[in-house]
Amino acid sequence: DQSAAIQLWDLRYGASPMKLLSGHTRGILDLQWSPNDSNLLMSSGKDNKIICWNPNDLSVMAEIVYEIPCNHWCFDIKWCLVDPNLISASSFDGTLSIYTLMGGSCQVSRPVNNQLFTQAFGDGLNATEALPSTITHDVVPIKYAPKWMRRQTRVSFGFGGKLVIVQPPTSPPTTESGSSSPNTINNRRPPVVIQQIVVDHAFVQVVQT
Repeated sequence: DQSAAIQLWDLRYGASPMKLLSGHTRGILDLQWSPNDSNLLMSSGKDNKIICWNPNDLSVMAEIVYEIPCNHWCFDIKWCLVDPNLISASSFDGTLSIYTLMGGSCQVSRPVNNQLFTQAFGDGLNATEALPSTITHDVVPIKYAPKWMRRQTRVSFGFGGKLVIVQPPTSPPTTESGSSSPNTINNRRPPVVIQQIVVDHAFVQVVQT
């Protein structure tokens, strides 16, 4: 609890951690990498929060792309293999909660006194007991577009029989410190391929002759 931070290490260089992920205020209980996007790491802690990180961010401190408030400590979190937007969280109160990365609202349980129920329905209820209720917390939309939501390839026809193909970007090589080389950061744009499409072969033969 005194040092609630995630250390990202490169086993080839064990002198110091490559990156430090500081976002939890208490101890961390579980970590899970996304099987569909290597840029997403999910963590749960004793501060009743689930945080989604982007450890491959170019900054020294990893970016927090999503944060989910919880009712209790979540000791086990899993990514859904069918729908990558969903995660499950098992908490110490014996409940299994399903969350989504697509924003919206999150309901967190809160005990309230049932005195109003006693006044409405008589003395059959104990006014000293607390009944579970829910309070809605607004969740900030995710700051990072996951890989499964991106277009893999885009194709468009242009003038003069040209076909423009945009392919997904490739990851640049990294240096010993784990960061991208400055010479390759500007080369991360998706490659564009322009091809000439022949529609009328007879017309092409006449032009060539």
